[in-house]
Amino acid sequence: MLQHLSHISDGRVLDFACGAGIIGAFLKQQAPAIELYCSDISMLAVEATNATLAANNLSGNVIAADGLPTEPASF
Repeated sequence: MLQHLSHISDGRVLDFACGAGIIGAFLKQQAPAIELYCSDISMLAVEATNATLAANNLSGNVIAADGLPTEPASF
Protein backbone atom coordinates (compact mmCIF):
# COMPACT_ATOMS: atom_id res chain seq x y z
CA MET A 1 0.00 0.00 0.00
CA LEU A 2 2.76 2.45 0.88
CA GLN A 3 4.14 2.35 -2.65
CA HIS A 4 0.84 3.84 -3.87
CA LEU A 5 1.13 6.90 -1.62
CA SER A 6 4.27 8.43 -3.12
CA HIS A 7 2.24 11.16 -4.87
CA ILE A 8 1.43 12.78 -1.51
CA SER A 9 3.85 15.63 -0.96
CA ASP A 10 2.00 18.44 0.84
CA GLY A 11 -1.33 19.50 2.30
CA ARG A 12 -3.39 18.00 5.11
CA VAL A 13 -3.25 14.24 5.44
CA LEU A 14 -5.47 12.15 7.71
CA ASP A 15 -4.32 8.71 8.84
CA PHE A 16 -7.81 7.50 9.81
CA ALA A 17 -7.96 4.57 12.26
CA CYS A 18 -4.21 5.06 12.63
CA GLY A 19 -3.46 2.20 14.99
CA ALA A 20 0.20 2.63 15.94
CA GLY A 21 0.68 5.43 13.39
CA ILE A 22 3.04 3.56 11.09
CA ILE A 23 1.47 4.80 7.84
CA GLY A 24 1.30 8.41 9.02
CA ALA A 25 4.90 8.28 10.24
CA PHE A 26 6.05 6.84 6.92
CA LEU A 27 4.26 9.58 5.01
CA LYS A 28 5.69 12.30 7.24
CA GLN A 29 9.21 10.92 6.72
CA GLN A 30 8.72 10.84 2.95
CA ALA A 31 6.98 14.24 2.74
CA PRO A 32 7.90 16.48 5.69
CA ALA A 33 5.74 19.31 4.29
CA ILE A 34 2.47 17.48 4.96
CA GLU A 35 0.28 18.55 7.87
CA LEU A 36 -0.27 15.14 9.47
CA TYR A 37 -3.37 14.22 11.44
CA CYS A 38 -3.77 10.75 12.96
CA SER A 39 -7.09 9.65 14.39
CA ASP A 40 -8.32 6.55 16.20
CA ILE A 41 -11.13 5.67 18.60
CA SER A 42 -8.74 3.71 20.83
CA MET A 43 -6.73 5.61 23.43
CA LEU A 44 -4.14 2.82 23.25
CA ALA A 45 -3.75 3.53 19.53
CA VAL A 46 -3.52 7.29 20.19
CA GLU A 47 -0.73 6.74 22.71
CA ALA A 48 1.02 4.28 20.39
CA THR A 49 0.89 6.81 17.56
CA ASN A 50 2.32 9.52 19.81
CA ALA A 51 5.14 7.13 20.71
CA THR A 52 5.78 6.22 17.05
CA LEU A 53 6.01 9.87 16.04
CA ALA A 54 8.26 10.73 19.01
CA ALA A 55 10.55 7.76 18.39
CA ASN A 56 11.07 8.97 14.83
CA ASN A 57 11.40 12.68 15.69
CA LEU A 58 8.26 13.50 13.71
CA SER A 59 5.43 15.90 14.40
CA GLY A 60 1.72 15.37 13.88
CA ASN A 61 -1.68 15.99 15.41
CA VAL A 62 -2.97 12.86 17.12
CA ILE A 63 -6.68 12.87 17.88
CA ALA A 64 -8.96 10.48 19.77
CA ALA A 65 -12.20 10.44 17.79
CA ASP A 66 -15.15 8.15 17.13
CA GLY A 67 -15.36 8.66 13.38
CA LEU A 68 -13.93 11.61 11.50
CA PRO A 69 -12.36 14.23 13.76
CA THR A 70 -14.18 17.56 13.90
CA GLU A 71 -11.00 19.63 13.65
CA PRO A 72 -9.86 20.58 11.12
CA ALA A 73 -13.19 20.75 9.33
CA SER A 74 -11.87 19.33 6.06
CA PHE A 75 -8.98 17.43 4.56
